[in-house]
Amino acid sequence: MRKLVDPRYVSQAMAQLGSDLTKRSMIGAVVYLLVWVAVVLPSVTATADPSQKTVLILFTALVAAVSGVRFLCIYGYRNYQKKNNRKTTSLPLWPLHAGVFLSGGLWGGISYYLLTTPAFADFSVPLFIATTGLCAAGVSSLAPCRECVIVYLILLLGPLVAALYSGNIPNAESITWLFLIYMPALYTVSSLHRKEYFTFLNAKFSLQEKSARLAELNTIDNSTGLKNHRFFENRLAYEFKRSIREETPISIILVDIDRFKLVNEKYGRQIGDESIKEMARSIACLFNRSVDIVARYDSDEFAILLPSTPYENAKYLAERVRKKIAGMVIKYQDADIKFTASIGVNCCIPDNGSSEVELLLQTEKALHRASAHGGNQIAVCDFEPSNKKEEEEISTEAVNFKHQTRTEKPHRLLRHPIAEQQ
Repeated sequence: MRKLVDPRYVSQAMAQLGSDLTKRSMIGAVVYLLVWVAVVLPSVTATADPSQKTVLILFTALVAAVSGVRFLCIYGYRNYQKKNNRKTTSLPLWPLHAGVFLSGGLWGGISYYLLTTPAFADFSVPLFIATTGLCAAGVSSLAPCRECVIVYLILLLGPLVAALYSGNIPNAESITWLFLIYMPALYTVSSLHRKEYFTFLNAKFSLQEKSARLAELNTIDNSTGLKNHRFFENRLAYEFKRSIREETPISIILVDIDRFKLVNEKYGRQIGDESIKEMARSIACLFNRSVDIVARYDSDEFAILLPSTPYENAKYLAERVRKKIAGMVIKYQDADIKFTASIGVNCCIPDNGSSEVELLLQTEKALHRASAHGGNQIAVCDFEPSNKKEEEEISTEAVNFKHQTRTEKPHRLLRHPIAEQQ
């Protein structure tokens, strides 16, 4: 299998193969039992010999038991994949293969007994027909596993060929030749099926990988490598709903580079782009949690989403961003280009009546106020609490959070912080 599967997709191919084999084995176990019942039921009802009935009932019980074991193996495998990642997690396939081999070996053994026992001579024709059908179905199901096809054919057809050589079956030589032709033909067809199966899996996983990569690229700003505006808004909506469910704070920081257009006009757009890239790297390195989102919000604006982050922590991080940008120096020829930023901060613990759009608009107002007062400063939202309950203080222990970049002791915060000019 590994020769036919791209090395990048081996684990996915194994998981897919296991999933496909469980479906095929489920159908095979049912068909196996039904075919046996169809073969023996007329004889059980017609024969008057109690010993023959006993033998047939015993064989039926064995076939049913083997089918039951296969069902248990299939159930265990499927249950495991449901609890784990179905697309990438796989168990060894030998329990599924063992169930098929057990069915094939039992069928071959029973067939040999019935064909070599004169009392069951009437079973020869239905047995040969049923065995031929089971061969075709089993080989088709096991086609991805070449060795399994060989073992299955030997277990199922080997005893029949041996029974034919015993000389008690009419036209034994012709039937033997038919089986000798049938076995390699089935193997050849299964080999073609096997190649087609893994070719399809390679194409499928490659397409999924390219689709995922394209989807990822659609969320990235090409210039800075940060997340883009659309991704930020989608993630904000998701985190806002989660904050409502869990009653945890959510914070937004908007950063606008002061008088950035003058830099473009004086030094050129190329220097402006390089400056934005450097700022993006500098800001992103301040946020090391996987849930924090740093995005390019506009040409000279950045947006930072901080789930489960209280007001004081958001304000502290915004100050770090402001200082980081204020300390940047971009060298161009003999000039040292310096920057400052206006920053808007907002935080709330939302309820069902609130909206992430309102939260974002309030943050933009705070940003505009910081910019209007000369820049290089932080402003928070000017939300006025409507009742005393909204002014109730809650501790950070209640939300069980401490930002990784903050080393101070836990603080207290307002459910809806009142505007405060920095």
